[in-house]
Amino acid sequence: MKISDLMQTDLATNAADASLGEALTMLVDAHVLALPALDAHGKFVGVLSTSDLLEALADASQWGCGSVARRHPHQGLDDTSAPVRGARR
Repeated sequence: MKISDLMQTDLATNAADASLGEALTMLVDAHVLALPALDAHGKFVGVLSTSDLLEALADASQWGCGSVARRHPHQGLDDTSAPVRGARR
């Protein structure tokens, strides 16, 4: 058996410049733990994981933006100006 026999080819993706709220919505709607991020030309530029998103929310709470993390997951995050970045690891 090969990887190609198991892999999915119809992937949910996110734009690399999507807001954190949009990324959260995509992760939840797709029922996945990570999403490939694509640039404006459709080129793969990184991966956003739930861990990356949680880390960003934790960082925001350290800078006095804790109310963002306590709201309903789909409310308030679109106002966050931090773009979705590729995985740093």
